[in-house]
Amino acid sequence: MVQEPLEELLRGHLAREKRPVRFYILNTGGTITSMVDEEGHLTPAQSEQTLRSLIMDMLGFRDYTSSGLLDVRINHLFAIDSSQMQNSHRQAIVAELREKYTQYDGAIILHGTDTGDRTAKFVALALPYYDPIALWQGQRQVLNFCKPVVVVSSQIPLLNERGMLRIDSDGMMNFVVAANIIAQGEVGESGILANKEDAIRGTAATKGSETELPVYLLDKGVPSIGRYASDGIHYTTGAYLKKKIENELKKPLSMENVVPYENKVLVVFDSQHLSPLKDYFRAKETGNHDVERFLKDGLPEIIIYVSKGAGNVDGKDYSILEKATRELDLSIFRVPIPGGRIPDRQIYAVPGHDLPAVNMQPTAAEYKAMMTLSLADNLGVERTRRREFIRYMMTEKWGNEILPPRFTI
Repeated sequence: MVQEPLEELLRGHLAREKRPVRFYILNTGGTITSMVDEEGHLTPAQSEQTLRSLIMDMLGFRDYTSSGLLDVRINHLFAIDSSQMQNSHRQAIVAELREKYTQYDGAIILHGTDTGDRTAKFVALALPYYDPIALWQGQRQVLNFCKPVVVVSSQIPLLNERGMLRIDSDGMMNFVVAANIIAQGEVGESGILANKEDAIRGTAATKGSETELPVYLLDKGVPSIGRYASDGIHYTTGAYLKKKIENELKKPLSMENVVPYENKVLVVFDSQHLSPLKDYFRAKETGNHDVERFLKDGLPEIIIYVSKGAGNVDGKDYSILEKATRELDLSIFRVPIPGGRIPDRQIYAVPGHDLPAVNMQPTAAEYKAMMTLSLADNLGVERTRRREFIRYMMTEKWGNEILPPRFTI
């Protein structure tokens, strides 16, 4: 009798481990669980009972649990449209994943598509694969969070207006991809995006369209983690971090209390985004009494500058950034334009080569910067070493957040 790939994986796990595979499903809302309300709007499932019925009965997971192959734990954390998702919501997701770490083999985050890529980045960095504190202390790649966490969303709801499964929904395939990743137990990183038949690295992906399938676009220089075929997922060698659990009962390090640092990181896509620095220097030159207010709570500590082309910086922007580095002791990092890379050496005779470069997507760099500042305060890093700490943390790999060189794939 031919078994479907998921059932075969579940039976294999049961034979090896003498227990069912444990899925932890966190609901945060999104189109995938939505139904049309009385006003004709799509609204995410608002109760755990509704969610459980969808997952266990409509998607057929109850057959696996009844057979002793699967243990499904569902947490109806909240239900919002992902366009309304804030970093405080993401922090709550991270707290749940850490707290229940010893109770599952892998987790699925049900999420909307609008900001699913942002949440994947946040989770990947807030639950790092390698312990960043150990890196700072001179140890190399001490394992930390090594279980798969997959963000599952869809452009088309799973259910139609009559409460029946939609055969055209991409949500079903995304569920299948996530379930197979967890059941196979080969991948160990968080922040994965289920993207129809592909599993992709969240730190290298963005939402591509409001209507097209699949939902997310992966950086062209980054291979997918794996692709689902009729016989299951075929993984790309070297494209993912492997599942390695050194101490099953030890809760990993997670980045706590990150939200207060949102205003301490400034992402610059355009010259107008440097207005806080321009206002500060203008106030200082005119002797304005607002200078002290700027220093207290109006200036960032880290600036993420999205480069112009091959790591280049606009000349007027550079004069402000250089002055900020010199007079305000700010940490400034260049990141590439979407899909690009900053080369190891400066190619063009333009400003900016002295500003450290990190090949990360801007949002990933923003989140890593927030978490770096949180770590610095939690560890009590001395002021004299703070910039050194920030630069080290931003350039060292916590997991899969730093993009590989463009032309070596």
